[in-house]
Amino acid sequence: MKTILVPTDFSENAINAFHYAVELSDALQAKLILLNARHIPVLASELQLEDITLGTMIEETTEQLKEFRTGRMEPGKHVDVEDLVMTGLAVDAIVLAAKERKADLVVMGTKGASGLEEILLGSNTAAAMEKSPCPVLAVPEKATFQGLKKIVFATNYNDSDTQSLNYLVEIASIFNAEIIIVHISEIIRDDEFESSVFRLYKDKIQNEVAYRNLSFHLIPMMDVAKGLNAFAEENQIDLIAVSARKRNIITKLFDRSLTKKMACHTHIPFLSIHR
Repeated sequence: MKTILVPTDFSENAINAFHYAVELSDALQAKLILLNARHIPVLASELQLEDITLGTMIEETTEQLKEFRTGRMEPGKHVDVEDLVMTGLAVDAIVLAAKERKADLVVMGTKGASGLEEILLGSNTAAAMEKSPCPVLAVPEKATFQGLKKIVFATNYNDSDTQSLNYLVEIASIFNAEIIIVHISEIIRDDEFESSVFRLYKDKIQNEVAYRNLSFHLIPMMDVAKGLNAFAEENQIDLIAVSARKRNIITKLFDRSLTKKMACHTHIPFLSIHR
């Protein structure tokens, strides 16, 4: 992990995401790129840009970024931070910056009590998760970084799980975190059949992912969100991750009704591994 991109709009939730990203960057010894995207609207023909030019706007925003980070960087943190100002819509700028700077991770804040609902119902974070060339970590406004001890990887047996888990191992190994691979079985099947499928998946992952601190849990629950919520509550989970190369698990987890049920866990950061 070499480069973490952190978009900011200077809001309270963006401030919280910045603090989280700094802690993560410090632990991973990664460079942090602080991005602000300025959208310049098309002006009506009778309106004129008077005192401000594009160049001065970029200069002013760059200074604002500098003030933003220097005023909030905690003493003792040795993080290399680059300020970046781009023009255009936020999501387009995030995607372009992630590609050009070869970011390994995008860290974004989410706002409001709705938490995951805000992430997934039309927000910039949802669009970034869909379009970003690298994984996106959504940090709810109440989340605080206290290291990573337990990470849940929610699986629906995607082909991309091995690649996603190997990426996750890069982060987990720094903290010696346990990666808990969870499948919520919401389809009524014969127990032995479900268990045999899970055992085959477990064997496959153990053969393809070289990380000792893995555990596996098959949870019979018709309600996927309720099952994940209950597991997170009982096990003090620090991060929930999914493989998003195939969209079916995100669709399954986060339709409108399921999102409302998961909103009580807005303190848990959510990692969409889309590569």
